[in-house]
This record gives sequence, structure tokens and C-alpha cells, in this order.
Amino acid sequence: MTKTEFDPDDRFAYSRQALAQIALSDIARDVAESSMVLMRTNRHDEAYEVLSRATNLVLTAQDALRAAVVWARERHTSWEDIGEAVGGISRQSAHTRYAEAEAEWKLGLVEPIIPPDRPNGQASARLPEAAYQPTSSLRYLDNWAAKHGMGEQAVSSNVPPLSMLDELGNLLDAIRHLWTKPLPRDTEDQIRLLDRKAALLDRIAAEEGRPESAELAAGARAQVAELRAQVDAEQAKAAARRPVITCPRCHSTHTEEFPVPIPNTDDYAEAARCLDCEADWGLDPAADLRCTICGGSGRPHLGPVYTRVNGQMVATEPCTCCES
Repeated sequence: MTKTEFDPDDRFAYSRQALAQIALSDIARDVAESSMVLMRTNRHDEAYEVLSRATNLVLTAQDALRAAVVWARERHTSWEDIGEAVGGISRQSAHTRYAEAEAEWKLGLVEPIIPPDRPNGQASARLPEAAYQPTSSLRYLDNWAAKHGMGEQAVSSNVPPLSMLDELGNLLDAIRHLWTKPLPRDTEDQIRLLDRKAALLDRIAAEEGRPESAELAAGARAQVAELRAQVDAEQAKAAARRPVITCPRCHSTHTEEFPVPIPNTDDYAEAARCLDCEADWGLDPAADLRCTICGGSGRPHLGPVYTRVNGQMVATEPCTCCES
């Protein structure tokens, strides 16, 4: 599914049951598309290809069953009833088989992204994409359903509504989870969630006539102000500690650092660019970032890495700042 927009908090505008239903609908679409591929099997297909398609269909259907169990649990269906529905197994067997899927779902609701396990590594998704970005997912699923003759808004029209108290409960769950994580925490996430909490409490105060909610909103905004002051102070300290990089070509200090992906890896190399002459260069760990001759590149005036001497390519002399 292609996302046309991204909102890290989009899921808070939907109930947990609605999110589970959207995720189930999206996997059901995968099952349908896998079935269509298998239906188009013809006599010229290789046996390996057909068997692979059938295997993919079975695996996708198993994912759909797990998603259906999660959806049923969000509807407060007992493990006993789930066990009966999935093949007449016992309550304990149903719990053993699907408890991990439910636990991963619940964790994904408050921590949808698995952070990278090392610096500059890649993050991965814990919550299904359809539940993480439900608004764009519903739009996509409605279009898919209409294309296949199921009518307009066949998916979104069946999504259960969200009450303000449910929305507040979901938001508070995410805030509590974030505050229990070990330090350092993501301050921007804290600010974003508290801002949303304050706005929601203001709505509750206005629409339900609850003045205590307005007081709680003011407290949330005070926390936001405190966190923003901390961010500003930390950024000021970091800027004071970081050396000013001078462009080796035009000698401007109007420069910035940026990461460059290293091909075939998850790592990044550090680089800098001049915002005046638009030159850019890699930063050599052995060079001095404060050097006005090489700008931290290790190459005086960004000269070539190699030069031709007597018909052979020879490495040029590094900047003198590398020697020190």
C-alpha cells in the first residue's frame, strides 16, 4: 500500500477496535489479491511458481486469522469463544496460540515503531501499516473495494466511531508508555503527545462542560513549555560545543552537516555542505573540523584525492590538520 501522507499520531483518531478492523481489512485484501494470482494459473506456468503462490496464499491467510483474533479480542471476545470458532480448541490452546499476536498488537499501539538497534540503523514497524496510518489506509481500501464492485466506502462506512473518552484513553496509554521508557526519552514525542492531550482536554471541557478538563489542559501545556525550554537549552549547548565548519572553497561559515547513506549498508557517512557556494564534501574523522583549509575533509581546498605523477595515480598529501 502506498502512503500519500504521514502522521505519526493518526491512529489516535480511531478506536482500538477500529484500528484492528482496518488492519484486518487490509490483510483480507492481501488474501484476495493472492487468490486472484492463483486463480490465473495456466498450463504454461512452472510447478514451482504455482506452489509458491499457493504457499503465499496460505501464509497470508494465517496472518488474516491472527488479525481476526486480535480484532475479536478488541471486541472483548473470550478465549473460550475464540477457541471454539477457530476449530473447537480449548481456551488454553487458543490463548497459547494467539496470545503473542495480541501482546505484539497492544505494544504496537503505544510503540508502533521498533527503534534501530545501533546508531544510524534502520527502524522497523511493529504496528501494521494500515493501523499506523488508518486514514490513508481507509482511503486506499475504499478505492480498492469500489474497483472490485463492492460499492462506495465499503470499508470506511463500517468502522466503529470514536468517543472523546476513548481517544483520551488511547492517548494516555501512549503517554504513560513513553514516560516509563528508560532515559533518554524522545523529547519531541513527549511534546507532540502532550500538545495533543491539551487540545483534546480543551475539547472535552468545551463540549461536555467540564472545567476540570481545562485545568488539566493548562497543566499539559505547562509541561510542553518546560520540555521546549529544555530542548532549546540542549541545542544551544550542542551548538556551542560544535566547531564551526568553514567552506574550503569560498571560506563561508554558512555551512551545515548532513548524513550520506553508504551503499549496501544501513550506515551513514558524515558530510558537510556550503549554503553559499553549494560545495559539499565528506568529513574525514582524522581531520580537524575547525580547519579553514580543508573544512574537515582532509583535502586542502577540496583538491583531488589522487593526482597523476609520471603516468601513475598517486594519493595527494592530506591537509596538515590531519597530522596534528
